[in-house]
Amino acid sequence: MISSLHATNPKPDDKWMIAELWQDVFHVSYEYLELFFNRIYNPENTFVIKRDQFIISALHVIPFDVKLNSKTIPCAYIYGAGTHPFERGCGHMRTLLNDVLMTLKERGYYAAFLIPAEPSLFNFYRLAGFDKYIYCRYETLDFCKPVSDGFEANHHYSFEPCTIAHFPYFDRKQHEQRCIVLHRAYDYETIIQDLALDGGGAYVALENNNPVGMAFVKKISNDAIFIKSILSDTPKIYTALYRYANTLLNAHRLKIQIPLIGDKYVNRRQPYGLACILVNQKLRIRYADISLMLD
Repeated sequence: MISSLHATNPKPDDKWMIAELWQDVFHVSYEYLELFFNRIYNPENTFVIKRDQFIISALHVIPFDVKLNSKTIPCAYIYGAGTHPFERGCGHMRTLLNDVLMTLKERGYYAAFLIPAEPSLFNFYRLAGFDKYIYCRYETLDFCKPVSDGFEANHHYSFEPCTIAHFPYFDRKQHEQRCIVLHRAYDYETIIQDLALDGGGAYVALENNNPVGMAFVKKISNDAIFIKSILSDTPKIYTALYRYANTLLNAHRLKIQIPLIGDKYVNRRQPYGLACILVNQKLRIRYADISLMLD
């Protein structure tokens, strides 16, 4: 079904009506709403469908550059796409996505990314034009079971919460990757604040006071954590970081998201996100690292 209504940008007074819709759809905390609408929200990059004066469907576009081998290309991340529960099934989101993708193409973006909120939405977004899968793999560890010596943390390192002072290391590590969404210093600070709201945080490993690794961690239950990304100079630092996060957050179980490079783990890959290519050229982005996007 295609809606007879079409996407527009919100008016200045619409900001908190959009926040109210977000709460109706996603049931997030007030602190998270405050973080998003104070740090990220931009009416020029927000698209809504209105019925009379009421916003019934909305989504947000977050512009990002993507490093693709030696090139940097402008792309967009679609976030917070939702329709009021009483208006679902009328084709509003399909219309909203169609209108937004046309606008993004006119603005010169190469591709649009999104991360479905749940697996059941993958097919919906694929039918709306997001027909390229973004893959990753996961490693899970259960510390209720005996752990071999190879997993023990190396106490040669010290650890502390990430701050803006550590951004140069983060920036260097992200530019070492083949295909990754690039985050500016402002985005990096937002990521840290977002993780803190989830009961986790971002932690840096130091050797002689120099950063040698970082872990970005969400707490997903009383005894489990999800590590969205680990950046490290060596495998030992990688191990030390997740053991530190596990101990600090008093977790017995952890899940680590690992971006794929090529087809090495093709049998263990899982779809994580989707992309819509907006230009007439082939972009090899199925293993793009989008792990630190808001989701």
